[in-house]
Amino acid sequence: MPRPASPPAPVKTRLNLSVDLLGDQVYSLLMDDIVLDRYAPGERLNLDAIALQLGVSRTPVREAIRRLADEGFVQISRNSRTQVADWNDSDMQERIRALGLLVGSIIDRAPKERIAVAVRLAGLGPGERARVDHGTTEPTGIRSDRDPALGTVDASEESAQAAQASGQAAHTHTHTHTHDHDPGADCAHRDPFAGLARFLDVCAELFPVAYPRGSGTFARGLVVPLRAYLTRSALDRRGFGSAIRGSGLDWCAAERELLRGRSSVFLGYTERLHRSLD
Repeated sequence: MPRPASPPAPVKTRLNLSVDLLGDQVYSLLMDDIVLDRYAPGERLNLDAIALQLGVSRTPVREAIRRLADEGFVQISRNSRTQVADWNDSDMQERIRALGLLVGSIIDRAPKERIAVAVRLAGLGPGERARVDHGTTEPTGIRSDRDPALGTVDASEESAQAAQASGQAAHTHTHTHTHDHDPGADCAHRDPFAGLARFLDVCAELFPVAYPRGSGTFARGLVVPLRAYLTRSALDRRGFGSAIRGSGLDWCAAERELLRGRSSVFLGYTERLHRSLD
């Protein structure tokens, strides 16, 4: 599918963050600009100009560029010329498939209690997380004090059981479906685009269940680019919005099966998403 003739200019903003979060925030902003075609394939990235535009030093920009290069979105030549790689929609489709297979294998192996904790933590802020896990589970997801890209779930069986017992309260805050939730009840994530966002939140939380160490690499390489790519505006602009609307994607059904420890419907969800973007 052809790219827009005149992509919008990169977002200009100045960051006012702690030193620990600067690298991750610069990375996320540059990822958005690349995936949303604000930087065209082959366009040179000037580190000094980006640092000035964002109001940061070269250090977080250099770290963000290195991570983007590791993930195939930026190319760094031998003479240190840095430019946007010529990625395409097929690259994102393969990332979706890889994400589905990897998380599907986690669902098949992980205890239901651990899956339930991860699902309830998806998309929550630190305060809500503390209420859900009773202060015994370290916050996880795309933002974490330990790893800005993905933290580590280290819940004991007792804390998992306690989180499960508090499911009704967690449901009030997250609209997450429990095992005996009425399939016909209203679901906040039945809208396909809201479902996509929820899908990525849950995937990010499930990584540490099976990969407590080094899982940040998986999150950066799969979840973070897809967060920018699978938004309503980005999909509409690339011509995929109508396909997603007509695909019958139902995250609510996939999440119910996920909570039962069944990966088949979850994998079906990712396969249908993959076909919608083909």
